[in-house]
Amino acid sequence: MLARSHPTQGWLKLKPADWGRTMAALIAERDNLADLNHSGPAPNYYKWVAEVEMPRLRQSGDPFYVRQFEAHDETT
Repeated sequence: MLARSHPTQGWLKLKPADWGRTMAALIAERDNLADLNHSGPAPNYYKWVAEVEMPRLRQSGDPFYVRQFEAHDETT
């Protein structure tokens, strides 16, 4: 399986379907920005990652993600 790094949480590798979902959210939030000169991910994308995506992945029970969250928790 090819895993890709999360766009804002570089320590987290994502499965293809999850990576596609996060990229779709990133692009959607970018397209919703009123400030055409904004640089970097949209503030609402960071909010979505913190409030929706990270809790969903952490609580998924998928060993692929459980191991990564456990390793990250040990280092922070």
